[in-house]
Amino acid sequence: MTAQTVWRLAVRELRGGVSGFRIFLACLVLGVAAIAAVGSVSAALDAGLKADARSLLGGDIEISQMYRALDEPTAEWIARRSDAMTVTVQMRGMAGARGERTLVEIKGVDARYPLVGELEMEPAGGLDEALESRGGSFGAVVDAQVLSRLGASLGDRIFVGSIGVEARAVLTHEPDRRIQGVEFGPRVLLSRAALDASGLLAPGSMVRFQTKALLPDPKGASAMLEELEADHPDAGWNVRTLSDASPGARRFIDRIAQFLTLVGLTALLIGGVGVSNAVRGYLDTKTQSIATLKCIGATSAGVFATYLTQISMLAGLGIISGLVLGATAPWWVELFASSRLPVRVVTGVYPIELSIAAAFGVLTALVFTLWPLARVNAVTPSRLSRARAAPVAERPNGYLLVVIQIALLLLVALAVLSASDRGLALSFVGTIAGTFVVLYLASTTVRSLAARVHGSRNPGLRLALANLHRPGAATTSVMLSVGLGITVLATIAMIERNLTYQIEQQLPAQAPAFFFLDIQGDQVAEFESKLHAVDGVDRIERVPMLRGRTTRLKGVPVDEYEVPPDMRWIVESERGLTYRATPDEMAELVAGEWWPEDYRGDTLSSFGE
Repeated sequence: MTAQTVWRLAVRELRGGVSGFRIFLACLVLGVAAIAAVGSVSAALDAGLKADARSLLGGDIEISQMYRALDEPTAEWIARRSDAMTVTVQMRGMAGARGERTLVEIKGVDARYPLVGELEMEPAGGLDEALESRGGSFGAVVDAQVLSRLGASLGDRIFVGSIGVEARAVLTHEPDRRIQGVEFGPRVLLSRAALDASGLLAPGSMVRFQTKALLPDPKGASAMLEELEADHPDAGWNVRTLSDASPGARRFIDRIAQFLTLVGLTALLIGGVGVSNAVRGYLDTKTQSIATLKCIGATSAGVFATYLTQISMLAGLGIISGLVLGATAPWWVELFASSRLPVRVVTGVYPIELSIAAAFGVLTALVFTLWPLARVNAVTPSRLSRARAAPVAERPNGYLLVVIQIALLLLVALAVLSASDRGLALSFVGTIAGTFVVLYLASTTVRSLAARVHGSRNPGLRLALANLHRPGAATTSVMLSVGLGITVLATIAMIERNLTYQIEQQLPAQAPAFFFLDIQGDQVAEFESKLHAVDGVDRIERVPMLRGRTTRLKGVPVDEYEVPPDMRWIVESERGLTYRATPDEMAELVAGEWWPEDYRGDTLSSFGE
């Protein structure tokens, strides 16, 4: 058969409509649309991160550290190499008004803040004017939640530390407020003069100083920081540039995108079983036509090419429809969810993500359609003519089997290589493969057991059992379809139940009812006496804490040490440290010995296993 004949026959078959392929199309459209939508939205958010990197970081570089600002020579060195520089101070504290108190995140800013972006507040105005000292009282710009929790209004005095400040504006947008894993309270913006006067910047207070600078050439940030760190190898700074302006946001987007992509791929693979069933059902209705074509001289290869062309055209329609739906996802997200997202959605068409989704669709269609198509490839017309009474087994020949295996390997490779966490993706693929094997073995067992049951007096039961093991029975395909669907639903239910159990059952037994931060040494006695006077308090645990950052491992600067990727978080940020003399009562010492309570000597440390 010529290519022209194959094409004409395929088009002629399609003229009868696609009623037999509705499930086929639905499975492909939904699966491809899910993967394309997740990829497009992820790319749109990532583009927003890159476009707003300067604003999110608050400059071209940021150098932050706990407890103290940069020393004056270092600050001057940065100032000489930058166009503008600002220093902000962040800490937690209590705010009070009208007899109410609440924990807040305090930020002290200087006259140059913000270097990039616009700080928005209501009523609109200049930040310097809102924070200045007026009538013997400093001003403050506060989050709306601060006023709500304190029952206060604009113009009221709010007490922060040892001073009262006037709430002059409500903060609506803070340009450099990066996504944080945990925020303990709403924001209060003060001038540096007000924060200094509050008495909160006492020795030992958990305060973070951030130095941000705009450079003449942002591309030179890395070289500048390398020179700075070479002169201060053990400074313990936390340094960021535009490439990692909001690492928390990027990690969040990557993880959510990977999770949803795997969910979409699961839906596509479950749909793949539906695709296979749809193709098998369609070919059942075309058995006589296929036999007739072979009887009048059509070759097996020609007939196979005809139906493969027809199914490929429908698969292409389904994939393109899914891509169109997925490509519009960024616009829908911007329309309905942009106000709830921490970063801007940059709408547009993202070809790479759409290409990946299309590749998933093509490979899934190949894997699940070639197997049922095998029945038309090398089966005689006489066997096809008797297919209604003696169904034809679907066993691909060597050539088709190789093509299916290659397509399957490419599908696995695409799932793993396109994932940000390839280990997780590989585990996912292995789990899916294991699920298919288990369900296939289960279906084989059911067919075998049904074949061994004889002598039932109930005709309906006898026919039902016979239909489970008869040639051409749909037992395997039905069990795969239903089993995979139930597996996914059961997995989601188990995850939700386990998380609920962790929160409701295990956490309350271990967690305190309340915790208090930043209690200074000279406040401990009075603070604990007031706690003991409260009914129901049966245990008070006090832990001295500070923040520190790893600078060297085995004498090697941490930036040069080969730390496994999944452990980088330990050395890339500050860790909470305690300098208590005795171990926690709940702690289990698994190796080594704890130091004596009166130990004096070289610094010793303990680490969680």
